[in-house]
Amino acid sequence: MEAVESAFGTSFVGRAAEVAEISSALEQRSLVTILGEGGIGKTRLASEVARTVPADLGPVFWVDLGSAGDAAGVQASFEDALRPTARNPSFEELVQERVPPGRALLVLDNCEHVLDDIASRINSITQLRPEARLLATSRTRLAVGGELVCPLRPLATPTPDATPSEAGESAAVALLVDRMRDSVPGFDLGRANSAEVAAIARRTEGVPLAIELVAAAAGVVPLSEIADGVADLRELGVTDSRREPRRHRSL
Repeated sequence: MEAVESAFGTSFVGRAAEVAEISSALEQRSLVTILGEGGIGKTRLASEVARTVPADLGPVFWVDLGSAGDAAGVQASFEDALRPTARNPSFEELVQERVPPGRALLVLDNCEHVLDDIASRINSITQLRPEARLLATSRTRLAVGGELVCPLRPLATPTPDATPSEAGESAAVALLVDRMRDSVPGFDLGRANSAEVAAIARRTEGVPLAIELVAAAAGVVPLSEIADGVADLRELGVTDSRREPRRHRSL
């Protein structure tokens, strides 16, 4: 399965169909929301869509709402992304100054905890810049007029009776193998380890963040122990550290 470099600094694996679907939707709709549970890969998918949009879609602005807990935080997130020249601009002034008329893409990442505020700002953007496109990520639909929701599901996992070649074709195994190579240089999928790798992929339920956590452990824990020890997704904990995104600490 082909992997391409993403803005995250790691290869992008397993979502080619979703990238194409969302990119096509943005050609037709002003607001597209990638909807899914925590750790499912919404932000990474949005990043890949933003990286690959056609040049005629205009400039791309990334608005990270992950640390925004109220209206002031949302305004600050937009200012960080749009970089106004005036001090303390109103939201309308900010949009008019920094978002050009015509085509542009604004990615609104992590909207679920500021739904009411972000909905009103989306309405303002679409009124001031009707040709702009907005790509949102959220655990909950935004319930804004014209919103197209694209649910993001877990990656496909191999069946218990899959052959080694069939297991290697599943998106969950492809991502697991790709990330394990970061922890275990030269790691590759073969007949000797395909059953263990496939079992691990199934037990992560195809959730990309869970796959990455397991892959990170592969550098210090033998593959057989990981396969035996990961009973299900609930056993994969994330430490509450500043290195982990707040939205992922409960996984």
